[in-house]
Amino acid sequence: MGLDLGRVGGTAKLTVNGRNLGMRLCQPYLWDISEAAKEGENLIEVEVANTLVHRIRERFSEYMQIGPGGLLGPVKVCKE
Repeated sequence: MGLDLGRVGGTAKLTVNGRNLGMRLCQPYLWDISEAAKEGENLIEVEVANTLVHRIRERFSEYMQIGPGGLLGPVKVCKE
């Protein structure tokens, strides 16, 4: 069983039922959740973070265009 977050503007960390399944820095934002998921209800936590470009005060980054941030989806649970 897999979880595909689709498009993400930044990095994504996934936790399923308290089990940390790791972080993805770029596409594909896809995890195998078969070891952590159980039949019935599951607690799925997704933590998304975007760039720190505006926290760093230097001449070039203040003019950098930033794309959309966050969980943009579509999110899909895939039965393999």
